Amino acid sequence: MATVQEIDARTLARWMQEGKVELIDIREPNEWQAERIPGAVLKPMSALKLQDLVPAEGKRLVLHCRSGRRTMDVGMAMLANGFEEAAHLSGGIIAWKEAGLPTES
Repeated sequence: MATVQEIDARTLARWMQEGKVELIDIREPNEWQAERIPGAVLKPMSALKLQDLVPAEGKRLVLHCRSGRRTMDVGMAMLANGFEEAAHLSGGIIAWKEAGLPTES
């Protein structure tokens, strides 16, 4: 059975710098306004349609939220609905900040 792949913050930052990943922030707009990872695309979980989670050609899709709980749920739903893979930022934006990586508001 497939599982949601957990990506650590440093690996994600490297992939983003290399242009290998599309980062999807599934938090709500108020969370996004307060603080976000530069380059992430907002697609709130409350309005999310799984069919909209298609990465750009040649890029890998990685989900993120505050702590990783919501993205694990979405990732499991993706796998249950025929996606071949699902990945998320382990620990969410909290882990990103703990790794000393930048955010913006």
